[in-house]
Amino acid sequence: MTSVLIGAISGFVMLLIFLMVTPLIIFSLVRDQSHWSNKVIRRAKPITLMLLLVLLAYPICGGVGIVLSFMYDSANSDNNYRNLIPTILLIIALLSSITFAILFRRVAIGFAFILIAFVVIYGWLLPLLLDLSRR
Repeated sequence: MTSVLIGAISGFVMLLIFLMVTPLIIFSLVRDQSHWSNKVIRRAKPITLMLLLVLLAYPICGGVGIVLSFMYDSANSDNNYRNLIPTILLIIALLSSITFAILFRRVAIGFAFILIAFVVIYGWLLPLLLDLSRR
């Protein structure tokens, strides 16, 4: 039960950072008239995009936090698998951020900020909270 709560907390911390940066990214892309994504964004209102993003981000970030919490909690402290999970997490985050940075060069700093927050929250904060809950 504790791992579910810790996973949900870390997921919602990630959600707060994600929802802080994403509106800046969307509105920056709306202002850029020459970007290819502008045609897609102009079809829907930015408010509609943000509402949809908020509705989808809550269960996704909370679910990712809970799943990763179970993964960290199920790894034995005797085995060296505890180092494997943050490594895989970092590789996935880096590959996805490189893809987004290439596609959206103008807002690459926003994606980098989300990547750093993702790695810090799920790679450091989540295991730290789980270790503190075991004491």
